[in-house]
Amino acid sequence: MPADHQFKEVLSAAAFLDIAQLKEQIGASVILAPHPDDEALGCGGMIRYLRDQNIAVIVVFITSGNASHPNSKEYPVPVLAKIREEEARKSCEILGVDSEQLIFLKQEDARLSFLEESHKQKLIEEIAEILKRHQISSVFLPWRRDPHPDHIAAYQIGKEAVQRSHSSAIEIIEYPIWLWKNSLPQDWPLHSEIEIFKLNISSVKFEKHKAIFAHESQTTNLIQDDPEGFVLTEDLLAPFLGEEEIYFFSPKSINTLNKDYFEYLYEQNPDPWNFKNSDYELEKYQKADQILKDWKFINALEIGCSIGVQSRFFSRRSKNLLAVDVSEKAIFTAKEHNKDLKNTKFQVLDVVQNFPKMEFDFIGLCEVGYYLNQEDLWKLFEEIDNHLQPKGIFLLLHWTSFVREYPLSGHQVHQLFRKFIQNKYYSCRFLSVNKRYEIEVWEKD
Repeated sequence: MPADHQFKEVLSAAAFLDIAQLKEQIGASVILAPHPDDEALGCGGMIRYLRDQNIAVIVVFITSGNASHPNSKEYPVPVLAKIREEEARKSCEILGVDSEQLIFLKQEDARLSFLEESHKQKLIEEIAEILKRHQISSVFLPWRRDPHPDHIAAYQIGKEAVQRSHSSAIEIIEYPIWLWKNSLPQDWPLHSEIEIFKLNISSVKFEKHKAIFAHESQTTNLIQDDPEGFVLTEDLLAPFLGEEEIYFFSPKSINTLNKDYFEYLYEQNPDPWNFKNSDYELEKYQKADQILKDWKFINALEIGCSIGVQSRFFSRRSKNLLAVDVSEKAIFTAKEHNKDLKNTKFQVLDVVQNFPKMEFDFIGLCEVGYYLNQEDLWKLFEEIDNHLQPKGIFLLLHWTSFVREYPLSGHQVHQLFRKFIQNKYYSCRFLSVNKRYEIEVWEKD
């Protein structure tokens, strides 16, 4: 995918959204499109996935895009507006969105940034009412600095509408359009400004392409009497015809998840993440076990052991294993199911507040770091560093997709650790990144 050269590495390292969890993590959505065709270009794959899972999608077109061919006599502004709205209906039908779920606000194309304040506030209120009426969970907005004035204005209007809706639960997700082709360096996201997620759209790529080309007035020579009119050329379309869509998520201001959060989960389900039967979990356990096969540890620590399924793997490599978790219910289950592990001690412990006062030659932090905010995770890394012996091994393993209620993503956890050790002496002994999780093994020098 074309991108500013400084951003290619960041895009390449971005984690993938889990398609199977879109209903839970994205939910009922509004796609705010400055013009007809932005919905298909930026979010066509996402829309189709959501609709295939019977998730509600409302597409709101702020303008009808009728300024694309201003000099056409055959297609004057009122005629072109009707054509582009009809193209939008066809496009959205291909993506699985009925006409009843489309809203055309009919604002003046190419003039959104010049709206009078009173008019703008009325528009914001109208969109806020849409969000409240449809109980929306996520709003997709153009990237805040997408280099087109209508797109920037649409972002600002959409963001204020979310604030006006008084729903702190709505997730704002930004999609780039003109960033790929018409941008300047200052248009690109700053490292700390957003987190990037990719969506693999290979299984719905055909529908996305068909939806894009349903906008015939923008993708063909349908309008021939305005040579200066806008057309999506092959070059302009290239970023949108690949295997992935790119989405920007804002950093969260969520506190570290506390003990009550986990006790409630285990009360509802003694195995809330299906540790015992999940193929995904088993794959991770076996992967980590294979990586550690050449090591034998004297004193090992497993942080966040839950019900002790992975503990069985760690116990094979350890003379003594201390497995801790903040949840009393989880530790009770872990003890019940692992009575045969004579070398393993299960203990209720909040390691951020009370780290074990001993040294270890192995520490495992698996599927735990994203429950903490950055401040607490940094403190935990400091404790791990202080209690890991020289030549000790640190295992870091996390699911990397977006989870709405977690303070961090797994990818952020791994990034923060790399930042933490910049001025310390650690050697990477293993690194693997796939579409679902990252696993790293570090040796303290």
